[in-house]
Amino acid sequence: MYNRVENEKFSIKEFFTNLLNELVEDPEDFYISSLGVIQYEAIEKKIEFNDSFQKKREKEFNHEITFDSEYSENRDQIELYVFSPALIDPDIFDYLECVWSLVKSEYLTEKVLFRELYFLKEKSVRF
Repeated sequence: MYNRVENEKFSIKEFFTNLLNELVEDPEDFYISSLGVIQYEAIEKKIEFNDSFQKKREKEFNHEITFDSEYSENRDQIELYVFSPALIDPDIFDYLECVWSLVKSEYLTEKVLFRELYFLKEKSVRF
């Protein structure tokens, strides 16, 4: 029987591997690009905190404006939008774990994720 979820997971992980091959000389660009993919997946699954991203998207759709560069290029904000859903959704965690293992020199665990969210909180990063 065709398992859509498992095949979808594989294709996203395969995408990360292909993206890494393209951006092998720039791990930071790979990391940010991959977080964007994971963020999109979280949005598709309707995982949000404070409805913040959805409200910004609706505003863009209603007013035909684009997000400013601070919103779309702020690494801390992007990490917040990915790390938080990873705590509650095993698929998002799995995607992040794949990217993390390719870029960072440690395994991604729930404890590591809490640590990273704590650092973001200390920087006053908010939704």
